[in-house]
Amino acid sequence: MASWLLQILVISSLHLISLSSQQETRFVYENFRDQDNLYLDDSAKDLGPLRLTGGATYETGRAFYKKPIQFSSSGPLSFSTHFVCALVPRTGIEGGHGLTFLLSSSMDFPNARETRYLGAFNESTSGFPVLAVELDTIRNQEFGDIDNNHVGIDVNSPISVGIASASYYSDLKGKNESINLLSGKPIQVWVDYEGTVFNVSISPLQVQKPSRPLLSHPINLSEIFPNISQLFVGFSAATGNAVSAHYILWWSFSTNRESLPRLDISRLLDISELLEVLILQLHIRVYRRGLLSWLCVWVLWCWLFLQEFISTGGRSIQKCLKHGRRSLMHIGSLTSPCTKQQRVSARMSS
Repeated sequence: MASWLLQILVISSLHLISLSSQQETRFVYENFRDQDNLYLDDSAKDLGPLRLTGGATYETGRAFYKKPIQFSSSGPLSFSTHFVCALVPRTGIEGGHGLTFLLSSSMDFPNARETRYLGAFNESTSGFPVLAVELDTIRNQEFGDIDNNHVGIDVNSPISVGIASASYYSDLKGKNESINLLSGKPIQVWVDYEGTVFNVSISPLQVQKPSRPLLSHPINLSEIFPNISQLFVGFSAATGNAVSAHYILWWSFSTNRESLPRLDISRLLDISELLEVLILQLHIRVYRRGLLSWLCVWVLWCWLFLQEFISTGGRSIQKCLKHGRRSLMHIGSLTSPCTKQQRVSARMSS
């Protein structure tokens, strides 16, 4: 009798251990504003949509789900995530550099660089194990990039172990259809990991998940993250001279593929309208900066012209009236900031 009870207790204990090791983590963000369980770093802001970078040069931004995801090494590891993003290039400037979905042992990236390192890596390594899915809009030949519009799987380095031009498989047409990552339109991304297979799929907002993944690559999380039972999930983005605003509009995650929260596009449309407002504000801000620069140049030109008028007793104006437009252009060249600087340099040298 005692032996029978002992067997029941042992079996029950093993069952509880199994349940705790397979404890499911699941969440969904339909709005990122004022979320206590989000960790934001550098330029990242919760504006409704999650904005990782805002359209300035040499920015980085990162955002993580604060609670670590528990992964058990006793059984096969698995997770699925689905998010909607938008990469919005700044008017008149090349768009770049891109964003990543991150799986990391830490939320702190003190040595991560901007530009081609996407806010997740640096010249050597990230400093700790990182698995990333990149949406890259700049071709860096040193990293083996195939073009300036691609998706890649990165392990501890910006050099992708799996890479493909941004596209999705159309069941209707029976072929891959290309996607412009810098269109500014919402793009869906799915990342699925089961056992040792890592799949990545993308599609436009109105298209369902493709039946064939864009990338499928063998990955062993236990080898990438040895002796680590909990990981953080999140995003990073970066700009350089090439500039884009990088947004996450919606995000779901689950360690059980079958229970991954599904996207309700009708609820996302409100966020997309807000995104349009944010883009408009960005364009207005850029226009204002350009207008201010033009006004500064105009005021400086007028000041230099006035100095020329005073120093010549008005003869410059008389010459302008006598010889017409060419003289006016000549006087303008004489009073340009560059020529003025040259005159000052000449006087100093003499």
